[in-house]
Amino acid sequence: MILSTLRITAASGQEDDVAFTLASLLGPTRVEPGCEGCHIYADVTADNVWIMQTEWRTWEELNRHLRSDRYRQILALMELSAAPPDVRFHEVCETVGIEHVQAIRMR
Repeated sequence: MILSTLRITAASGQEDDVAFTLASLLGPTRVEPGCEGCHIYADVTADNVWIMQTEWRTWEELNRHLRSDRYRQILALMELSAAPPDVRFHEVCETVGIEHVQAIRMR
């Protein structure tokens, strides 16, 4: 799985526009081939900061998304960001759940 994270700071007065634009991309992104999740979060520790996180099955499917017209809207938001956007891609090779917590806590 490939985890993509974008952290963007809305300029003063543009918070609602940034939130609306990101929210409008949720549904269409979620149905793209290879998308396993798409979420938007407000950073409660920083004013006007939004985080968009997507999960992709493969690099090829993520790369197709990055070349899409939809991603062009995200690039436009990045250009308007009040601070340099933080864009990261992580290749996740293993995922565990609560069973890991239980196993560690039982030791």
